[in-house]
Amino acid sequence: MKDLMRLLREPLFQFLIIGGLLFVLYTVVSGPAPEPVNRIVIEPERVAQLAASYEAVWRRPPSDDELNALIESFVREEIYYREALALGLA
Repeated sequence: MKDLMRLLREPLFQFLIIGGLLFVLYTVVSGPAPEPVNRIVIEPERVAQLAASYEAVWRRPPSDDELNALIESFVREEIYYREALALGLA
């Protein structure tokens, strides 16, 4: 009991307890984190649209590798577009 009382009077221990309580309070009050704006989500409808446009040009459905290349190209274009907006070019 005497050791516990000495520990409770220790400034470092008090600092750690108060810091932990502040951390917990901030977590409770702040709520869920917002979704990052730099995330690129490709919906299945967009993949179907990319495949349909490929099929319209080449008269056959794209292979898996070709579809992956189309998706990567779309993502790259979206990154370029967002960077242009950030730089004030678009």
